[in-house]
Amino acid sequence: MCAGRRRRGGRTAAELVAALESDPEWVAERDRREAEHQARVDEWRRAEAPLVGELQGLGYPVKSVWELYRHKPYADAVPVLLRHLGGEYPARVREGIARALGVPEAREAWGELVAVFRREQEKGPKDGLAVALGSLCDVGDEGQVSTVVELAGDASHGSSRLLLFGVLERSGRADAYAVLEQAAEDPAVAGEAERILRRWPRPSGGEDSGGRSELRWSVEGLVASSAGDEPWVRARAGGSAESRVRGGG
Repeated sequence: MCAGRRRRGGRTAAELVAALESDPEWVAERDRREAEHQARVDEWRRAEAPLVGELQGLGYPVKSVWELYRHKPYADAVPVLLRHLGGEYPARVREGIARALGVPEAREAWGELVAVFRREQEKGPKDGLAVALGSLCDVGDEGQVSTVVELAGDASHGSSRLLLFGVLERSGRADAYAVLEQAAEDPAVAGEAERILRRWPRPSGGEDSGGRSELRWSVEGLVASSAGDEPWVRARAGGSAESRVRGGG
């Protein structure tokens, strides 16, 4: 909005800011909040100094682990991140470490990340671990998907589990759909579950040659979903999902 544009009460944004700046109580409260935030940042920087030092030693010019994403790929940094993942760091630093591990080079650490996610109690780091697991999960790996379905369906993981819901949708499995239906009854995660369910047609079920449920999408569901014509969809459908429906694939 233009600074000179009139708002409610006939004052411009600049006039409103000036009025606030002239209020000693508002200025004091703003300065207090900024000082508290800076103190937290300084604490985080001191705490993560050993990790940052190792990353800099590998050639990454970062002041915080949160900056590492700018330097992808960083395969040689993954072992360092894993070693520090269980360190006695503030929650904000542990969250940054976890998020930095959501890269393909960390795929071999899948089991370790799952174990840490199960143990983690603080929301920030747990969110970071959920983001990493969601990024690393191979929807073609039934074992990994089953693990995510189990984690996402466990209410003890709180709202962090909604960060795993994208894997459920991409998997196309009926048990994943059922987890989302159940999650839609949980106020902590209902909003995201309902958004996915609205765009996800109910998957069809089937029996494979071994007699166990195959649990995957119908071709029509694949086309209608937000997954569209992504590579993993084509791999499962044997070509373009849309062309399969049209009889061209």
